[in-house]
Amino acid sequence: MPGGLSEPLGLLAFPAIKFAGYTAFAIYLNRKFPDKPRNIFLVGVSRMLLGLAFGTALAFLSFPFVIVFGVGLLIYVLGLIPVRIFEWWLLIKGFYSPREPLKFAEVKDSVILGVVTSFVLDIPALFGLVYAADFWIC
Repeated sequence: MPGGLSEPLGLLAFPAIKFAGYTAFAIYLNRKFPDKPRNIFLVGVSRMLLGLAFGTALAFLSFPFVIVFGVGLLIYVLGLIPVRIFEWWLLIKGFYSPREPLKFAEVKDSVILGVVTSFVLDIPALFGLVYAADFWIC
């Protein structure tokens, strides 16, 4: 499967778009938990780095299924759902509830909205990766 990358700096498009979206989402989290406001840029970069780490790990785990069974992309996309639930729970727990546990009802809506936000941000982020980096796979 040949591929190419004509502009390596274009690889910054994906994390930059994710960072911007997650930083904006941190504003929502600060409003949701007004007694525990956090630095929105730190929350945004933390969520972006969590996503890159877990997303890359999931991609490596699902890649063999592309070769052997041809269902790797489906496994990856479906696998993103529980991974992103965990990522958002971990982020909210780490930033907004480090000492005292938040009740599930307090974080459920934020986690679900965060997962939806992550999937919505995939659209411009992937477009940015393809457009800015001229990334291609045949």
